[in-house]
Amino acid sequence: MHIDSQAQAALEELDPALAARIARNDRQLGKRKPKRPTDGEPVMTKAQAIEALGGTQAAASEAVGITQQAVSRWPLVLSDKLRDRVQAVLYRQWRDDLRRKINQQDSE
Repeated sequence: MHIDSQAQAALEELDPALAARIARNDRQLGKRKPKRPTDGEPVMTKAQAIEALGGTQAAASEAVGITQQAVSRWPLVLSDKLRDRVQAVLYRQWRDDLRRKINQQDSE
């Protein structure tokens, strides 16, 4: 949580320990660089993933093999690990569909 200097001063008067914790957290957050996609790095949103996996959280959770609650906790932009997991499921679905089509053509 970041607060401005006027609020920081007021908080220091009311609760110096809390003010010190907030300042320490702000310094630590300032040191961390948030991971943002770079140009050309693939990005997948939660909405795109759910749509690709069947259009509902229930369908997405079943396809990935997790609970609906886990899907609801996905961030708006999926991490690399989640994106890779979704892409792997989509690949397996595509592969299985292709195999079914090939088998149908062979049996005709």
